[in-house]
Amino acid sequence: MLLGTICAVSLFVITPVARGGETTAQTNEYESVFESYDNWEWEETSDWLEANQNVNEIGGWRYYSREDSEKTQ
Repeated sequence: MLLGTICAVSLFVITPVARGGETTAQTNEYESVFESYDNWEWEETSDWLEANQNVNEIGGWRYYSREDSEKTQ
């Protein structure tokens, strides 16, 4: 208990000394990151059935898997 009291008292004594007794007010100006974003607009997309058919014709996921394995060799 005595050790705990000594630690608590030393924190209150050391903290102001470490700060140097000076307190300076910091002002932070807030600027939202959303101010620089462009507004979202709907983009035209292709027919998903047609896109799936194209993927099926070239070999589906196996084509993309083969493409990556060829790059690493």
